[in-house]
Amino acid sequence: VLVQKGDPKGLLPGINKAIAELTADNNAKINEIEEKVASTDTFTPDSVPSDAVAAPETSTSGKLVLVMGTSPDYPPYEFIHPQKSGDEQYVGADVELAKYIADQLGVKIKYEIMDFDDLVTSLSNGDFDMVLAACEYTDERALVCDFSDPYYTDLPPVILAKESDADKNKTLDDINKASVIIGAQKN
Repeated sequence: VLVQKGDPKGLLPGINKAIAELTADNNAKINEIEEKVASTDTFTPDSVPSDAVAAPETSTSGKLVLVMGTSPDYPPYEFIHPQKSGDEQYVGADVELAKYIADQLGVKIKYEIMDFDDLVTSLSNGDFDMVLAACEYTDERALVCDFSDPYYTDLPPVILAKESDADKNKTLDDINKASVIIGAQKN
């Protein structure tokens, strides 16, 4: 979870406490989130325009609103679950984590949706309170924002292949060929 540099809103202690609860007992609650997300239908847009903003959730209870910046194009962390009504619902492991953090802090959650490349800059500008978008720690990002304690690691690294090609792609040597096309998200 990324917050503004210096944590001017004092969010990190509460975020880290929620993460400690989620990762306790050998990641029991994180595992529950993963199971829930694994059973969700996905829609992944080709790109997320920077001016796309989710309809804000209003807090009729008078609760404060925690604004999360994300880019819902990276399942299983954050993606769009199409609804029968034609509406879209933002779901994924990071979305569930954000809901848990908001519950623990006693606030409502609102999503600001934009292209992944713009999230750190927008966070630095104060456009939202935190970023959850499968953002890993880098020295460059640490110069402009602060990171929570880690809640998930993707070690060992995983490469996904089409089921029809699974037998052909078992090692790095198998995919390190000019004929193999690999897709990845920029940044």
